[in-house]
Amino acid sequence: MFIFGGILLVIIGMLMFCFPNVVYSITELWKSDTSGEPSDAYKVHIRIKSVGVFCIGIFFIVAHFFIP
Repeated sequence: MFIFGGILLVIIGMLMFCFPNVVYSITELWKSDTSGEPSDAYKVHIRIKSVGVFCIGIFFIVAHFFIP
């Protein structure tokens, strides 16, 4: 189960890092009356979060091999 969750988190982390505009449109755009682009600060914030999600996914994959 660790390996499936880890792979899923790695994929989500990579997608968040590569496509922060899509994350914005899914999570924040519907809350706003204006249809604009995300700010540069939002893009940096999402990319930092994506690195965290990616690292947690790698941890789950590695933990699968060390936890019996």
